[in-house]
Amino acid sequence: ADMGQSWLLRTAARALHYGLGRVQVRCEQISHDEFKFAKILTDPTMRESHIHVRVGEVELHFTDDIGRLTATSRWESDEVLRFDATADATSLPLTLLMYLTSEGEFVEEMISGRGTSVKYIFAAQN
Repeated sequence: ADMGQSWLLRTAARALHYGLGRVQVRCEQISHDEFKFAKILTDPTMRESHIHVRVGEVELHFTDDIGRLTATSRWESDEVLRFDATADATSLPLTLLMYLTSEGEFVEEMISGRGTSVKYIFAAQN
């Protein structure tokens, strides 16, 4: 509900284990402040989402699992990339955090305007 998704849609997705094991993220770091991300989304009918980020420079428009987002990016700390975003369809605010754990796992954390947090944790693949 915090992300603008209906109860029925959330319940059906949970029952079907929707997207479980499907989501993949590739990240290419071009420089300290420039990244290219490619993400396979949970919805199999959606294409891969591509995001070219120059931290702090431009407003971004991209598709994520909850739909189209408009966001700005900045470093929250030396190791946490933060996106302050708005869902285009609902105008609801959310925050995306991206970072590496001490075990080398990539984490994408989505936090709703109400504080509900969803974390995707990705193991590194060679």
